[in-house]
Amino acid sequence: MAPRLVLFVSLLIIINACNLTSASAAVARFPNITSILIFGDSTVDTGNNNYIPTLFKGDHLPYGQNFPGHVPTGRFSNGKLIPDFFANFLGIKQTVPPFLDPNLSDFDLRTGVSFASAGSGYDDLTTVTTAAISIVRQIDLIRNYKARLISVVGEKEARETLGKSLVVISAGTNDFGLNYYLLPVSVRRLEFDVKGYQDFLQNQIQGLVKTLYNEGIRRIAIAGLPPMGCLPLLITARLKPLFDRTCLEDENRDARAYNEKLVRLIPRLEKSLPGTKIAYADVYTTMMDMMNHPRKYGAMDWAFVQKSWDKWVSSNIGSSDEPLKAALLINHDPLRPSRLLSTIAEQDGMNIRPIELSQFVSFIKRNKLQTETFIIGHREYMVTSIHENWFCARCLNTSKPAGEGAIVMQTSAFILVALYDGSIGSASRAMVSVDQLVWVLNRRNL
Repeated sequence: MAPRLVLFVSLLIIINACNLTSASAAVARFPNITSILIFGDSTVDTGNNNYIPTLFKGDHLPYGQNFPGHVPTGRFSNGKLIPDFFANFLGIKQTVPPFLDPNLSDFDLRTGVSFASAGSGYDDLTTVTTAAISIVRQIDLIRNYKARLISVVGEKEARETLGKSLVVISAGTNDFGLNYYLLPVSVRRLEFDVKGYQDFLQNQIQGLVKTLYNEGIRRIAIAGLPPMGCLPLLITARLKPLFDRTCLEDENRDARAYNEKLVRLIPRLEKSLPGTKIAYADVYTTMMDMMNHPRKYGAMDWAFVQKSWDKWVSSNIGSSDEPLKAALLINHDPLRPSRLLSTIAEQDGMNIRPIELSQFVSFIKRNKLQTETFIIGHREYMVTSIHENWFCARCLNTSKPAGEGAIVMQTSAFILVALYDGSIGSASRAMVSVDQLVWVLNRRNL
């Protein structure tokens, strides 16, 4: 994920967490933040696992390849994590260091650290298999942090710093994914049904928040669960067919139910702890929106597109029995270079060069379909009929008695060009074929 995209998503998640619609409103929700303290799992671990004996480490490539200096830091990311971006957004500092870093500076103690540990969870049993630092133990570390902070700035300023700190808690996925769902013999699965385990974890959250409150914390953001059924590990563990990589609806349903309970819990917690502000971070909605509408976030699900394209090509293009002799799929974005997926029947000797693709895209953009012709390969085409999101064209320089035609259809992300031999009957078969692929792409808003 590109750094700019991570920044956008990070801010979006935090803004959603505050139930707000602008960054300035987010600051208004938690004014005068001078420090950020992080608890959780790999989503917010900025390097603590580098200093503990666990297999869950991000201190090697490809992690860190887009981080300043292009070095792995222990973050499970190609670059920065949400805590880093949020600290920068608030004007506190550029990155949030791990608390276990032996070179932690006094400035870092005053402005905040991460206690998070990849592989962690609210349930202590989750970390039995990962050897990570459980959330309970992470909360215990804040007492160590508080003592060190007092030694640097004194007790009064340390108390003020904690009171103005924002605590972010992001965990729970490993409790379900690595503990409840995946273990062949899960103690928690024997002890609880899914609803009972959700309640167990949220009882843990209540205890953790109260502990933080007793240590002087007054501002907390708690992340809900992501769409767990879309995690590759859980999809693979379900032993679904090789090409069936759809999300697991039952596990997504569990995540939604957990999140609904957490939303109801937070106001009760605020009421029981005077002076506390607690926000819910709606990670689920943001992640689902990214998966369902990747272009909104500058992303494209190329794996899905390539898989759909290859499957469609295999049954629609090439032999004399197929409706099409060739097709082009062009990802066209006015702000980025166009990308071409093409299959050209070899017997036609066609070869599409980038400059020709550029000319064709320019023809589409000029929108003078009735007055101009376009070139595909060495053939020139003239538009014969125009419809809402597609048009038909006939080849002007063909040597084939029945002629040649083209159907050009545009989706939100692509231009599909389908070429065929023949006249009316062939055009009908070609149109049915084109509709098949366009229907698949439109289902994903592509």
